[in-house]
Amino acid sequence: MFGHITDLAAPILVNVTVDALNARKWAETDQPVMRVLRRGNSFYARGWVVGESVAGNPLWWVMGKGSSTDLLWRVWSGGTNYSVNDVLALPRKGAA
Repeated sequence: MFGHITDLAAPILVNVTVDALNARKWAETDQPVMRVLRRGNSFYARGWVVGESVAGNPLWWVMGKGSSTDLLWRVWSGGTNYSVNDVLALPRKGAA
């Protein structure tokens, strides 16, 4: 479902594996870049969302640790240490 946030059971630490990866306001490449993350940087993801497909991958991380002050920027998962299957297999909030 495009744009719907799937919350993880607990925030996870994600590592950037490409030279530069844009954190955007929304999960589309035409959205404003809020920050550029570099290879070796890490960030917390509180969930993921289906957004614009980039190189065949439509999954984008939602940044944050689960607090009310989270910025909720979107980061394309293809530039991180998690494959699409890895992301989809992560425990979700409220799942039995």
